[in-house]
Amino acid sequence: MPVFDSDRFPILAYVDLETTGTRPKGDRITEIAIIRVEHGEEVARWSSLVDPEVPIPEYIKSLTGIDDAMVRSAPAFGQLLDDVQDLFKDATLVAHNANFDAGFLRHAFERHGQPFDYPVLCTVKLSRRLYPSLKRHGLDALMAIHGLDEEGDRHRAMTDTALLPQLVQCCVNEHGVDQVEAAFAAQTQRTSLPSQLDESLLNEMPKSPGVYLFYGDKNSLLYVGKSVDIRSRVMSHFSDAKRNDKEQRLSQAVRDIQWQSTSGELSALLLESRMVKELSPIYNRRLRRHKSLFSWYWAFDDKAPKLLDLAKDDQYDFEHQYGLYRNPSAATKALRSAANEHELCKKVLGLEKGKGACFAYQLKKCKGACVGDEPIMQHNLRVAEVLLPMKLEGWPYDGPIAVEEHNVEQDLHHYLVFDQWRYMGEFDWETDRDAMLNAEPEPLDLDTYKILRSYLKKHSHQIKSLGIKKPA
Repeated sequence: MPVFDSDRFPILAYVDLETTGTRPKGDRITEIAIIRVEHGEEVARWSSLVDPEVPIPEYIKSLTGIDDAMVRSAPAFGQLLDDVQDLFKDATLVAHNANFDAGFLRHAFERHGQPFDYPVLCTVKLSRRLYPSLKRHGLDALMAIHGLDEEGDRHRAMTDTALLPQLVQCCVNEHGVDQVEAAFAAQTQRTSLPSQLDESLLNEMPKSPGVYLFYGDKNSLLYVGKSVDIRSRVMSHFSDAKRNDKEQRLSQAVRDIQWQSTSGELSALLLESRMVKELSPIYNRRLRRHKSLFSWYWAFDDKAPKLLDLAKDDQYDFEHQYGLYRNPSAATKALRSAANEHELCKKVLGLEKGKGACFAYQLKKCKGACVGDEPIMQHNLRVAEVLLPMKLEGWPYDGPIAVEEHNVEQDLHHYLVFDQWRYMGEFDWETDRDAMLNAEPEPLDLDTYKILRSYLKKHSHQIKSLGIKKPA
C-alpha cells in the first residue's frame, strides 16, 4: 500500500506506546514502536521493549501481554533516547489518541533533561473530522470499517503503529490528499477538544462568563470550573494536558462538557463554589457546605473570648470577631495554637478550667496572667496583637449593596445583592426591585466571604447602594 505523501508534512514519525498505566507523570513506558516516513517512503521501522523500572500491574499484563519478565533485561528509556531522537528528527509525530502518547513521551524526555517539542497529529481526530457519522473511532472499530491488515498481536506497539499509515492512506483514497492534509493542518492551527469529544461543542461554547462541567463515563461529574470566557478556559485544559499530569488524566476521562452562562465573573465565582459543595466533583478540591460557621467574639476586656455559632446566634459584629471556622474544634485549635506560640494564658482565654495556675505556667510557658504575675491589661494587649491578623473585615457599607453585571453576548443583566458579606440573591433592577429590597440573606459562608472580599476591592465601579435610585 502507498504511504501518505504531503508537502505540508514531508516527514512523519508514526508512533505507538505500551505503558504501565494511564498517568504520564506516574506511569512508565514498557514498549515503543516508530515507523519513519519521508516524502511518502518508509525509511525506518523500529521497536523495543522498555524496562519501566517499576512493576507492571496485572490488568496491564493481561491487556498487552507484556509482563515483568519480558522487560527485565530490556533497556531503560534513557538508553533508547538517542535512537528515538534520531527517528523523530525534523518529523511530525502521528499517533492514535495522540495526547496519550505525547504525554508519556514528554515526561520521559523531561526525566532525562531533554525537551519534547515535536508537532503531533492525532488519527482519532482525523477520523472524526472525515467520518463524522461514525460512532466509534478506536483502532478496532476502524480496522473493521476500513479493512486494515493486522500484522501481529493487537495492543503491541508495532502492530498498532503499523495500522496508522494504512489508516491515513485509506482516508487519502476516499477523500484525497488535499482533504487529509487540511484535516491534519487544522489540528496544528488551534488547540482542539480531546478525540473522544464532538468538535461541534467548541462552536457552541460561549466566549463569555459562566461555569462549565466535565462529565466522564456513566455521566459521572469530574470537574466544575468557572471563567469570564468559558470557551478559552475549557480549551486551556486540553492545552495544559500536554504538560500537566492532572490535566492529562482529566482530558482522557472527559466524555461530555456542559456549561451555564452567568451575568458576570462574580456570579460565576459564586455558582462554582456552590456547585462544588453540592455536587462534589472528582477532580475539584473538596469544599463542604456547613450549616454553621463559628467565630471568636472578644471586645478587649478581662472576659474570655466567646465562640459564636453565626447561624444560631446570628451575630455579625465584625468589629469584635476573629476568624471564621467550619466547626468548634477548628476554632479551638486555632486559638490554642496562638496561645502556645505567644505564651498566652489558656485559663484567661477560657481554654482551661479549674483554680490556680494554668498548666502552661507550671511549664514556664505562660507569663502568669492566671496568678497575677502579668497584669490582665498587659495580657489583653498581647491578645489583641495576636488576634489582629485573624480579625474579620467589617462590612464597608452602610447597608445592603447591589453588584451590577452584564453579559452582553448572552444578554444577561443582573444585580447581585449582599449585606454583611452574605448573599441575598440575583435580581433584575427594573422588575425585581421589591424582591431585592425585601430579600433575606443566606447564612454567612466562608467561601462567599473570601470571594466577595477580594472582588469588591477590585470592582468598586459595579457597586450600587440599594438606598439610591438607578441613575438614568
